[in-house]
Amino acid sequence: MKLNTHYHLKGRALKTGLAVFLTELIAVLIGRTNAFYSSIAAVICLMKSHEDTQKKGIERLIGTVVGGLLGWAFLEVFIRIPHYKEYFYPLLAPFGVLLVIYLLNVMNRQTSCMIGCVVFLSIAVNFNRTLQEIPWYVFDRVFDTALGIAMASLVTRLPLWNPKPEKKENKYE
Repeated sequence: MKLNTHYHLKGRALKTGLAVFLTELIAVLIGRTNAFYSSIAAVICLMKSHEDTQKKGIERLIGTVVGGLLGWAFLEVFIRIPHYKEYFYPLLAPFGVLLVIYLLNVMNRQTSCMIGCVVFLSIAVNFNRTLQEIPWYVFDRVFDTALGIAMASLVTRLPLWNPKPEKKENKYE
């Protein structure tokens, strides 16, 4: 493997760092105990252009909402069944994932499927909360994702580290 010793941080890399910094700072200022999910959203959603960042942010937010609501619905229904975890996970987890994929495809949001499935599984399968905590957990995931997206979107609007367009010489001047 050959190392690129001439690499310098610039442009998108610096904006990503700034978006994570702002996300973490705001989380501290508003009393959030963990900005992990917000920072991940900022890193994943920050694209080269503001428009691409917004598109990526919207797909991530929609997937988070759909996966979160379906995970919550699954727990509301199935947690009341005795031995839910031991016997029903092998059937319900893939069924829930397929339902998330189906709904997002029906909504014409194919690009939201991956995060929708991840959020669904983080709620329905990785369950270690009480039923009363589930709505807050879902809200937290959506809020955290929205915060990271907002910071990524804000940073892509800043004129910092944007390459200046090359001047075209007018050979008639």
